[in-house]
Amino acid sequence: IVFVYISFSLNVGAYLAETIRAAIQAVDRGQMEAAYSIGMSTLQAMRRIVLPQALAIALPNFGNTFIG
Repeated sequence: IVFVYISFSLNVGAYLAETIRAAIQAVDRGQMEAAYSIGMSTLQAMRRIVLPQALAIALPNFGNTFIG
C-alpha cells in the first residue's frame, strides 16, 4: 500500500508542477518588465504580480485534478 501512495503522489505532483509551470508562462512577459521598471526584484515581482495571476489561470485545472 505504501507503493500505491508513493506512485500516486509522484504522478499528481508531476501533473500539478506542469500545471503551475504552464500558468506562470501564460502570464504576459510585459508584467515582469513592468515590475522591473518600477524597481521590483524578481522575487517581489513573482510574489506580487505573476503568481496571483498564475493562480487565477491554474485554479480550474487544480479543481479538475482534485475532483477527478
